[in-house]
Amino acid sequence: MIDIKFYDFDFNLLRILPQYAVNLNCGYISANCTGEFNGAGSFEIDLIDSEIKEILKSYADRLFIEWDGFCGVVTGYLFDTRCKITGLSLNSLLHRIVIPQTATQLSGTVEALARNAISVNAGWLALGSVAGYTKQVQYSTDTYKTADAYIEELLELDNAGYEVSADFENKRFVFSVLPSIETGLVLSQNQNTAYDFSESYDNKQVAIGGWYPRTTNEDSVWTYISTDNAVSGINKIDTVLSATTEAEALQELNKLKPHSDIDLKTRGIKYGVDYKLGDIVRVQNGSTAVKKRIIGINITQENGYTENPILSEVM
Repeated sequence: MIDIKFYDFDFNLLRILPQYAVNLNCGYISANCTGEFNGAGSFEIDLIDSEIKEILKSYADRLFIEWDGFCGVVTGYLFDTRCKITGLSLNSLLHRIVIPQTATQLSGTVEALARNAISVNAGWLALGSVAGYTKQVQYSTDTYKTADAYIEELLELDNAGYEVSADFENKRFVFSVLPSIETGLVLSQNQNTAYDFSESYDNKQVAIGGWYPRTTNEDSVWTYISTDNAVSGINKIDTVLSATTEAEALQELNKLKPHSDIDLKTRGIKYGVDYKLGDIVRVQNGSTAVKKRIIGINITQENGYTENPILSEVM
């Protein structure tokens, strides 16, 4: 059984909650969490516990939980016959920070630029180990942004992710850019690592080219950009983009591609041990075998334990 632990932001342990047992008359009945590679995941806990109410009222705005390696900030609760607690992963702490507009266009790896932005604007966050990104990118923004929006937009330029983790030994929160590496893991029924497959496809939001109001000094000039100039006729799909720079326009356009999904549940392997966010794995469902990046994870404990990785195309 995996306990849920409650801490304040000074890393004082306030409560340990086991899985519900009738003889204890307390514990969590169900728990589910979602972790994201480049975003803020969430969690929800359904529980019975007479002591948790006062803790929630006293520490509601500075309370986080740890459950099987997942850490999240409490953002809400509801009391009736039982208690329901909701929250977001520690990545959501970046939403408390604002990063100003860039004075000039920045150049470097997404990792170096992200680490510098956090170091300058969030001194209470420690920096974790270096993942080792090497691709050089250019990034700029003409407006103030919350740090989560800034970091997520920046990291998308190199398909990178990030994590805010809890360093319990040193009692601090740590920001790290997560690596995305190809592993030898195969998710398939034949290898008994996955089951309950489903496939889907969606091409409602697709574009090959787009027009955007490129800002030069104080003027805006409508400019065209394309990812494939060889396409013409009915097969040429254009759109209007919201970006104001070439880098942002290309980033926005690259998102407008057909979207295919393979959903599955894992077995015989464990998140955090055999695979992690950002890993590139091979998914085989019958005759279909494709590479996918793990961009999220859903974990549920209710009448059993399940893991459901969220997969994305490898760009």
